[in-house]
Amino acid sequence: MSSSSHLLFVLRHAYAQDRFEFAQNNPDDSKRPLTPKGIKVLKSVLNDNKKLLSSAHLIISSPYERALHTAQISQKKLKIKKLITTDLMTPNKPIKPFLFWYKNQIKLNQIKSDQTVLFVGHEPFLGLLISYLLAKKTDSFIKLKKSALATIEIGYPPSKKNKLIQLINP
Repeated sequence: MSSSSHLLFVLRHAYAQDRFEFAQNNPDDSKRPLTPKGIKVLKSVLNDNKKLLSSAHLIISSPYERALHTAQISQKKLKIKKLITTDLMTPNKPIKPFLFWYKNQIKLNQIKSDQTVLFVGHEPFLGLLISYLLAKKTDSFIKLKKSALATIEIGYPPSKKNKLIQLINP
């Protein structure tokens, strides 16, 4: 990694309770919890990548239960102090409003432009985010499995290309 670039991490939420089983008792999909298997796989991914992920300064997450719980487990395991949630990262949101919000957070000094951030959320949103960051594509060309972790090097100055450093699809 060059000295004028920084990393962004993208983590899909861990396995959650089956959508259809959950819907029988609760119509609000945003409340679907993680499964014990999901938590175990997530912790394994975090342990295997702890050294790299320890450079993260903050987590930005979807507020949905499965993503937020994934973010909270990550926050505790990696000792990250700051966690921000935004509805702009829910499953079927378009990418551009989120990017506008993120740039505004930088302008308002809520986020430093060179901070290493861990984004936690859902498909298809995260695939769209990665596709946009790598190729300015508004259609996704990457699909993340549950607990998948992508590491992206953000080039600076902005004319430098961003690079996918790793993609772990457990």
